[in-house]
Amino acid sequence: MGVLAINVRGIEVKVSAVDMKRVEEERWSIRGGYAMNGKWTMHKMIMGERPEGVPAEYVIDHKDRDKRNNTRENLRWVSRSFNVWNAVYPGGRSRFRGLKYIGGEWEVYFRKKYIGRYKEERQAARVVAREAIREWGEWAAESDLLFGEGLLTEEEQEEILEEVCSESARKEEKERELPRGVKKRGGKNGEKIAYEAGYGKRYMGRYKTAEEAGAVYEAYMKGEEERAWKEHRAKEISRDAKGVACIKLSGRAGIGRYALVDDEDWHEMTYKKTWYGWLNKKSVYGMWGSNVAMHRVVYGKCNEALAKGESIDHKNGNTLDNRRENLRRASHSEQAHNKRKRAGCSSAYFGVGRSGKKWTGGVKKEGEYYGTGIHETEEEAALAYNRIAKQVYGEKAQLNVIEEQEGKREYKDIREMMSRAIKKKPCNLVRAE
Repeated sequence: MGVLAINVRGIEVKVSAVDMKRVEEERWSIRGGYAMNGKWTMHKMIMGERPEGVPAEYVIDHKDRDKRNNTRENLRWVSRSFNVWNAVYPGGRSRFRGLKYIGGEWEVYFRKKYIGRYKEERQAARVVAREAIREWGEWAAESDLLFGEGLLTEEEQEEILEEVCSESARKEEKERELPRGVKKRGGKNGEKIAYEAGYGKRYMGRYKTAEEAGAVYEAYMKGEEERAWKEHRAKEISRDAKGVACIKLSGRAGIGRYALVDDEDWHEMTYKKTWYGWLNKKSVYGMWGSNVAMHRVVYGKCNEALAKGESIDHKNGNTLDNRRENLRRASHSEQAHNKRKRAGCSSAYFGVGRSGKKWTGGVKKEGEYYGTGIHETEEEAALAYNRIAKQVYGEKAQLNVIEEQEGKREYKDIREMMSRAIKKKPCNLVRAE
């Protein structure tokens, strides 16, 4: 597969020959070291949709850590933790990852965990390599960072790989031998072999076969799960001042915030889960773990999977209101349309703005702009916006609420009369000396 280069704002970006035609159709810029257009990064466009079987938390990684090398051979799907580890090395006394020289010895750290201290740098580096391969397998084995960018010899690299492979094989074999929660007892000095089932400090007895012990363990765990769920179902639902079921959020963005759910979802959403507030620009969402959003869990319980290009929209614009009636599927344009009015705009109405001394407005969808024309008053422009929004977005249109307020018009008339009077009558105020 050939490799070609494209010039992006004076920077050379590499791509595979099969992708060159598609890349040239887009307009690219460099942001944060990545080649990007208005929609996505170049490496995401090249890799396309996430393949079936690839976990949702996986990301695209550049093998050689060069953000400008977007050839297919250099891109792969990896876990987020390995993607962070396989970054440009910040430098230091050692060229190996995870080593610190303290007090004449080399301290080994792996993923912020202290491993030990060693007198020789190479010995410490071998420990880091073993830990990385145990954690990430072939991803780490293919990384030149693992072996200090060539400082370890090929023989040392092969020894580490063989050692780790043999350890993992023994571990897998041991795991295959015994079911979960079962330990092998006896077998020494003619003693009979028995299989012991247990969980923590709880002893469940000894049995002749591992299958019997495993069945006892599974039955116990199933009973414990049912008991815990029954106790949780008996808990009283937390409610806000309006009587709506709510879930308290943790984390910095969740301080003082609650997510709203239906009564039938409250117990399931709070069972063995800690939800925290996740700030995305100016909106806060309820999240669990690293990538599980509350509104997606609630919507997925009673609806079909989303199609390509669809997302979940909150009808009332409140991203923490995850009641079923407030969630609906929408395209990205429809979701962007259904946003709250930003502060500091020239008009209090959606889709309306100043045009000199008059007013104009419009609606945008899928890159197309539908204008309302020029209007004398703000209210006329808001009404024109409502008509176009209904045609473009249908039931999902966000409309302006325009009230006929005579007091408001009288206030405007009085203000105009006062301004005319001030212009005609000279000011008699004298500056104090």
